[in-house]
Amino acid sequence: MINDLDDRTMAKPAPAGVLLYFSATDLKKRGWTERLVHLFLSQPDRTEPNPHVKTGHPRRLYLSSRVIAIENTAEEFAEQRNRSLAYSARLKQQAGEKRVALEQLVRGIALPPMALPFEEVVRQAKAKQMEDVFLRASRFSGLRSMFSLIALNRWSGN
Repeated sequence: MINDLDDRTMAKPAPAGVLLYFSATDLKKRGWTERLVHLFLSQPDRTEPNPHVKTGHPRRLYLSSRVIAIENTAEEFAEQRNRSLAYSARLKQQAGEKRVALEQLVRGIALPPMALPFEEVVRQAKAKQMEDVFLRASRFSGLRSMFSLIALNRWSGN
């Protein structure tokens, strides 16, 4: 399964004396999961501040030589990776089945027809909103002014 990865994602060993690192994102592109990282790499070889968010978690970096060695030599890695891929496939399938069931349920719900035309519902909602605004304003002033009642009646069309 490891050999099925695109050649562009497979890095070559670094030249002598040069340390190259893979970030957690790079590992995911290579087919690693959080579980595989925890099982085979555990602690990162280096961390650095998050380049995108100052307060974010630091970037975890893993030596490329270590990653490549595990990918190429660890038979258990291949087994665990295949298990992770199979598990992910099952989860995606189950999510798709749940989505189809939910869509069927929603399609089966019959909504009653609207008793009022849409424009009338909007007009009444706006009138109610304005009434609430005027009532709140009158609580603060302690009075309900004649002006606010006249304006409310004109605006709501009564």
